[in-house]
Amino acid sequence: QLGLYLRRLFDQFGVHAEHLTGRDYLLVPGHLFDTAFPLGKEPLRITCDRRQALAREDIALMSWDHPLLAGGMDLLLGSEKGNSAVAAAEGLKGFLLQAVFLLECVAPPRLEAGRFLPPTPISILLKDDGREQAVRPPRLRDGPSLQLAGAAPRIQSLLAAARERAGAQVPEIQQQAQAEMRASLGAERDRLRALRKVNDHIRPEEIAALEQRMAELEQAFARAELRLDAVLLIVGAG
Repeated sequence: QLGLYLRRLFDQFGVHAEHLTGRDYLLVPGHLFDTAFPLGKEPLRITCDRRQALAREDIALMSWDHPLLAGGMDLLLGSEKGNSAVAAAEGLKGFLLQAVFLLECVAPPRLEAGRFLPPTPISILLKDDGREQAVRPPRLRDGPSLQLAGAAPRIQSLLAAARERAGAQVPEIQQQAQAEMRASLGAERDRLRALRKVNDHIRPEEIAALEQRMAELEQAFARAELRLDAVLLIVGAG
């Protein structure tokens, strides 16, 4: 699986991977589509075989934690590559639109907002008449985009409806994040208050700073916004 994923990742970014022997490849960066891909200017020999890497110090062992793979995955996930697609499903009349939104909370790192409200995906699946559908067809294949000629206005309307439905789920997510934050940080604040009664080394400033952090987090959660992250259109096959 690792080798297959690496080859697909290299193809995506224009990294020429020359197969040498076994599970060894020579990476040549001459045709990179994105210069941010974490590969140096010199060719790099890699392998997915641990025994081979132990026997040869000049060969880099690939793993899911390797900086080259981790950096490539981050670059892929942070780009617009692959965030829209058209698929086909047997027996489907009309088309379906699946929109995935991310609820993101932007806050200073010191607040650690992601501990309570990490980027949260909200997936909405709509029929072409605007009604919501619970699950998408289980079997999909590549779909011809020509079937969607003239459907742009309807798709835009469905995207607006999907955003509205996703927005309706936001308050509950915000409230859950606030409840978890209050339970965790509130317990810490109460602990400090109790300690201060018997230990004057606990400064009032520590308690005030914790209360200030809680207030800022509540404000940050309230400002969390939805961002359209991916769109899948599913058309009827045949």
